[in-house]
Amino acid sequence: MMSASLPLSAAGAGGLPLPCGADYSQLYCRGQLALDTGSGEYIVSFSKNAIGAGTMGRTLAAGSCAFSDRPLTSDEPSQIVGGQFIQTRSGDILDPAYSAIRQCLASQSCVFDVCVENDDAGDLLAEPYLSEILFPRF
Repeated sequence: MMSASLPLSAAGAGGLPLPCGADYSQLYCRGQLALDTGSGEYIVSFSKNAIGAGTMGRTLAAGSCAFSDRPLTSDEPSQIVGGQFIQTRSGDILDPAYSAIRQCLASQSCVFDVCVENDDAGDLLAEPYLSEILFPRF
């Protein structure tokens, strides 16, 4: 059950940089992505955009992700991994980052950003709470 007191995202309004943690970077993705769920985790698979995402992910091809100023390198992962739920005192809630990602999966007109950290084991780990839907604005 989602708590009404938590925002959908803790993002910088309107595509401003997310307040990513020290080891995290802001990744932009465009819809038509693959999602796999299980064991309380989610995995989003994507293709690597040929160039940087640009301002608010405008240059992204459908189903791809990139950092604003550069594409992902061949050594960087092409999947985002995170937890579906966050534990609170009142029970588990849907992670707002996961919620934003789910809303953009099927639509190539939907762009989101998320704070990620490379775990050096093949995954980009999503930072909980930090994601924003940039297009379309709901």
